[in-house]
Amino acid sequence: MKKQLIVNADDFGLAGGVNRAVIDAHAQGILTSATLMANMPAFDEAVQLAKAHPALGVGLHFNITQGAPLDDASRVGSLLNARGEFLGTSTALLKRWLTGALKIGEVEIELRAQIERVMNAGLKLTHVDSHKHAHALPPVCHSIAEVIGDYGIRAIRLPRE
Repeated sequence: MKKQLIVNADDFGLAGGVNRAVIDAHAQGILTSATLMANMPAFDEAVQLAKAHPALGVGLHFNITQGAPLDDASRVGSLLNARGEFLGTSTALLKRWLTGALKIGEVEIELRAQIERVMNAGLKLTHVDSHKHAHALPPVCHSIAEVIGDYGIRAIRLPRE
């Protein structure tokens, strides 16, 4: 079996500088894939760059810790703070889960919204991981595993730190 090294960059779509760094590293042969944040300000630019560099594998950097949701806040309220934004950290998400306040169905709703935004932009996703390793939380990982097959996605990055 042939071994392959995959070098992945997170946060594609977070900001213009991140997008340029991703493309520069890919163009120099260092980077083989990047995971795209569907709910961040530089998403559209990242999509255009990914389309211009088709050898770059693109995954979803599922984000339920920073910024605003793509789905309606009323449908994903257990993931949000009083301002209607994600909680800011995986620790805050963990606390919600441990206290029973995290609704797993809402994780799936937002996951589908983020996958669909990327796919509707014309990109095929290679895998899923998450911002701040939120997918390391068992219920979030389970939700991702349940949903991604519906979209033909076959891989989740395993954090081993």
